[in-house]
Amino acid sequence: MTRKADIDKEFQMALLEIGLIEPWWSKEDGMFVFEHNAYPRVIYADLDKKTVQDGYQRALREFIKERLAGNLSEEAERVTSGRGGKRSGAGRPKGSGTKEPTESIRIPKSIAAKIREIVQVRGWQALGECLEDYGRKIKIPAKITPVFTPGKKISRRKKA
Repeated sequence: MTRKADIDKEFQMALLEIGLIEPWWSKEDGMFVFEHNAYPRVIYADLDKKTVQDGYQRALREFIKERLAGNLSEEAERVTSGRGGKRSGAGRPKGSGTKEPTESIRIPKSIAAKIREIVQVRGWQALGECLEDYGRKIKIPAKITPVFTPGKKISRRKKA
């Protein structure tokens, strides 16, 4: 038995994915129709736009209920299962992340290009050595921190 909360959660995700339900007039069928590529097995048609919007939502909710209950044919599941969702065994294995904490910083694109080049050609250790050499050459005093501005040379500001 599928829980109502699970159905509601999946239904809300589906509505976000689908966006605005805007039926179009089908000359061939002589009525308004709505379907979405993410759910090709769910189609609704009627002579009234509002009826199509409401009916499509009811049909989508019923489709999700049946899918969560495992009542879809293999063919229907293959067609509609491209949207991910919770799967056992999916995701990165535990403990496979980086061991060392990371931090994001903003730097000028010209510097970023050079850093990528050093890392690709010579590796991370070489980048560390380059930064150590750079620190020895300019001998930054402990109380002065360099401030980087895109497209400009390094300026120095004293810490307060």
